Amino acid sequence: MALSHIASFIFPVTACLMVVAWVLDPDGTAHLAVPGILAAVAALVGGYGLVTENRESLGTDPGIHRLLGVLHLLPSAVATFVGTLAIAGGAASGAFGLAGFIADVIVGILHFALSRGPAHSGTDRWRRDLERLQKAVAVMTPGERAQVSTDLQAALTILAERGLISDAEWVRARDARMGLLGASMAPRNGGSAA
Repeated sequence: MALSHIASFIFPVTACLMVVAWVLDPDGTAHLAVPGILAAVAALVGGYGLVTENRESLGTDPGIHRLLGVLHLLPSAVATFVGTLAIAGGAASGAFGLAGFIADVIVGILHFALSRGPAHSGTDRWRRDLERLQKAVAVMTPGERAQVSTDLQAALTILAERGLISDAEWVRARDARMGLLGASMAPRNGGSAA
């Protein structure tokens, strides 16, 4: 999926360049079919990403969504404009490809419309994960909680004895709430963590 998401914003730029090449040779033909298909694929993948994010948010910052919106909207809007000029001038082939660009423009607009919050406010994931963790700890039996706590304390003692964590880190880790050890040991102010 990662490669398809990368393609979803590389394809519109590539397709745009293919269409804009016609401007350099206005006596030639603007071929819209293949670039339009690339833009349609980008729109499908981008649209799927929007649906997935809307269904179960990963806590992605709105600023990232707006950047993705620009990467879909800008090249596809330019290609739509140039393609329309080529069609109007009777210098286009595969005019149906324009539909792919229009679909990608719509995906770009949706990125902006659905990401109205301030940039760098992606705390949804942290809240959701914390709630999931609290539910998981709540359903553990007292015996299971005691066993996990004993195992963690023993592991922390070994780390401290071997000098792999400092005394301050050992105290901080020992006092961490169950399930939050990783978060409590994350580097702070550029310091190292165990």
